[in-house]
Amino acid sequence: MIDVLIVGAGPAGLTLACDLRRRGVAFRLIEKLPSPLVGSKGKGIQPRSLELFDDLGLIDRVFANSSNYPPMRIYKGPDPVATHIMMPILEPTPDVPYPNIRMQPQWKTEALLRERLAELGGQVEFNTSFKSLEQTPQAVVVKVLSPAGEETVSARYVVAADGGRGTIRKAIGVTFEGENPSLDGILIADVKVEGLGRDVWHVWTTPAGQKVTLCPLPPTDGFQFAAFVTEGAEPVQELETLQALLDEAAGPRSGPARKGLSKLLGRRASLKGSGYRVSDMTWISLFRPNVRMANAFRKGRVFLVGDAAHIHTPAGAQGLNTSIQDAYNLGWKLGWVIKGVSDARLLDTYEEERLPIAAAVLRRSDELYKDIVKQDGKEDRNEDDGQLTLNYRGSSLCGPANVETLLQPGDRMPNILLRSPSGATLNLFDLMRGPQASEFHIDRVRPEGASTKDIRVASIGSEAGARGFDYHGDGPAMKDLAGRIVSVRPDGYIQSIGDKGSLPRSIHASAA
Repeated sequence: MIDVLIVGAGPAGLTLACDLRRRGVAFRLIEKLPSPLVGSKGKGIQPRSLELFDDLGLIDRVFANSSNYPPMRIYKGPDPVATHIMMPILEPTPDVPYPNIRMQPQWKTEALLRERLAELGGQVEFNTSFKSLEQTPQAVVVKVLSPAGEETVSARYVVAADGGRGTIRKAIGVTFEGENPSLDGILIADVKVEGLGRDVWHVWTTPAGQKVTLCPLPPTDGFQFAAFVTEGAEPVQELETLQALLDEAAGPRSGPARKGLSKLLGRRASLKGSGYRVSDMTWISLFRPNVRMANAFRKGRVFLVGDAAHIHTPAGAQGLNTSIQDAYNLGWKLGWVIKGVSDARLLDTYEEERLPIAAAVLRRSDELYKDIVKQDGKEDRNEDDGQLTLNYRGSSLCGPANVETLLQPGDRMPNILLRSPSGATLNLFDLMRGPQASEFHIDRVRPEGASTKDIRVASIGSEAGARGFDYHGDGPAMKDLAGRIVSVRPDGYIQSIGDKGSLPRSIHASAA
């Protein structure tokens, strides 16, 4: 018997696999596709996900293959009429080292996660699909199908990361509730475009009010093509359709009246050229937005993560990031229960903590989608979209609120600049990196009026006894924490803030 069977090797499944592997949990990761994803799909990586990738040892690779989001250039026909900054580029601070969303095609994000998984000793079993399951009090018995034939796998737990159209959710009797916010569709493709600059995200709106966009995709020389098509439209998914759509949107507005995009149903169109040539299409898909969420994220020994639990509109780069955070919340809990660090009640908190977060993110994603279908094509985001402010306040896993501190149990633990015992400068995130939980005792031993605080770190599996300094004195990360002990969960969220003690026994006690 293995500890965990993960079904689906997208961002959620791969993140969970990396986390479980470094915790010494025995798992298998299966994927029904015969080979890795080739499409750009979810291309935005939010600041909180960047912090998680830092913890997994991936941050340098992500930055080497991604870029900040470019400004949007709004056109009327061939003529640029405005430039829109979706989000200003922010400077890193000690408490927020990665303040900006990064753009990286999903196929590259998944490739980097597979690369890291291989370094940790794990692998993806492609061309292996889920067929059925049966739960017993001790395990889940799963039938899977691969080129070698049907196989029965017994696992203590199963994690469904098999997407919005996955079959495990239905197999365990969980419903998928929600709606289609719009019956319109979005034709998305990865292409190259001759004659078009790569310093902006190009947005055209046709005379009929429909949009075509071209966004440069690092680390390639290609673009993500997106065209909004009207209700019932079924455009032919081929390169010539993309060229016709671009010509319709970006071509001259003079001359005979131009046909709307919805007229491109099932046939090619011959229109006056835009001056841009679309070529080298590597992926294309017609996406119809859905906003749906499972009515439960767990049934017995089976857990739902990512799109298997919730599906979003493409707006705001929320779907991929919420999926990654699902996996990160569940990974340490499975690890602690399987290794006997905590009893099985810890697993109840996965749904308790993640379901409200998913519901809030779905609402925000729907709001942003309504923005981008406006005539001007603009999309306005705020700091909450970076997911740094999402929290688990009020969770049964977190300690009581502390009215004397700005930070509260359930909040993300910010980074702090420290000095190690050897005198080297480092980040608090450096000490937190890895699968352990941590405690930080914030001493006030400095002379009155000095600008630093002394920090003693008592960390499981880290640099125990380290002392460091907050270079920014009473900054946001340290306000009112002097003389207190801050206990931080393995996923980087504050478990408790108190005057003494350690991680509460409610999550740290062995089942024995």
